Amino acid sequence: MAVSPAPYPEIVRDFQSGIGLEIKSRMGKPDAIVACVGSSAIGAFHPFLDDKSVRLVAVEAAGLGE
Repeated sequence: MAVSPAPYPEIVRDFQSGIGLEIKSRMGKPDAIVACVGSSAIGAFHPFLDDKSVRLVAVEAAGLGE
């Protein structure tokens, strides 16, 4: 997700967790969250990491670009 020397991953997680907190406040507990790999994923997933009933799916673009 966010890979770099400490404390940067934690800083990114904390600043971007507003995304996940907004999901939680508007949707309650969703069945799944899908996010692009990177800071948006770490922010969206963090509030739900301990909730085993929410499926967390990270996606990344791939393919031939056609």
